[in-house]
Amino acid sequence: MLLFLFCLFAVFSLLSIGVPLRVSGHPTKDDQQDGLIKDILLPALAISIEVPIPTEWQRSLRFLRRTALPNISNYRQKLLTSERVPIGKISIISPSYGSGTRYEGPRFKLEGEDKPTAISFYFDEYIYGFEFVNNLASTPAVVEELTEEADPSTGVKKTIEKYKFSKEEGIALAKDFIAKYTPGVTSLGQDFSIIETAEFQKEKSRPFIYRLMKAYRGVLLYDEYIQVAIDGEKKLMNLSYFWSPSIEPASDDFTVIDPGFALERVKRLVLEEWNNAPPPLTLFNIQLGFVNHRANTKAIVPVWMFNLRWNELITLENVNPGPREARFGKQVVERELVLAVDALTGSKFEMIPPSLKGVGKAK
Repeated sequence: MLLFLFCLFAVFSLLSIGVPLRVSGHPTKDDQQDGLIKDILLPALAISIEVPIPTEWQRSLRFLRRTALPNISNYRQKLLTSERVPIGKISIISPSYGSGTRYEGPRFKLEGEDKPTAISFYFDEYIYGFEFVNNLASTPAVVEELTEEADPSTGVKKTIEKYKFSKEEGIALAKDFIAKYTPGVTSLGQDFSIIETAEFQKEKSRPFIYRLMKAYRGVLLYDEYIQVAIDGEKKLMNLSYFWSPSIEPASDDFTVIDPGFALERVKRLVLEEWNNAPPPLTLFNIQLGFVNHRANTKAIVPVWMFNLRWNELITLENVNPGPREARFGKQVVERELVLAVDALTGSKFEMIPPSLKGVGKAK
């Protein structure tokens, strides 16, 4: 019985990764088939799938193209005022937006011993837009306060969340920042819509976050958005503006490929990425969306995206080891990667721009 179950599992695994089976009444000695089992089946068993396949996936989409990019040069001058004078600029590369320039503010020392220094602000500028971050604005917009009421089982006093301002005030303030420091929200073409979200983030620095995203026929454009983060003193913490003034369809309608087929294509990409010897890893978080083409500033492409997570053993070097300390040590770190396939053909979509090719590549 156990042998039967193992054989059934092997057949199912072969079919799930698209390996053709040859049925025969006698055991085969086909070297090619043995090679497929060795090189594809066994490595594929290291891939764990945590992907709830979408049930309502059939969508009619088109490829999109930009006909204009935002003019943002004046807004750098508005955000980098006499109170925020950059100490210099450096070249940077973004996976989504390619090459850019960062204008850095003065460094400051964080409170407490052994705390590192930090940059007071920075402004990242790309041809697609910009991101401004003010590290001096850090007062939480939502805080927890103790009440007089205690938990009867533990005796610990309960807490209540309090907000420095209302959501309506936060939205109004965010819109003021957008109007003052960006080209604003431009009109959209047919089949486009704007998705608006506003929330108090309950983690990290606990800001209020207002975000606008574009969608085409209900599918998000992940690289087209405006985001404002505000701290508890109503200071601007973050302003991201990647919002093309004009986008239009660049192809006829087509129906996107089945997400199950996209999953099979991504599993094959995983095997190729690690030369058929992947570490134990997990595929999760399947999403259909539009992203920037990494080598064409005008093209916006619909893709199926998957997150990939695995553990990697790295070697650490202690440059000044003590008498009882080792010079080299080992540490397990968690790695993540995004793989994607074209939503029309299922071919690999390169998520890394040419300027980053080879940097941090999985081995």
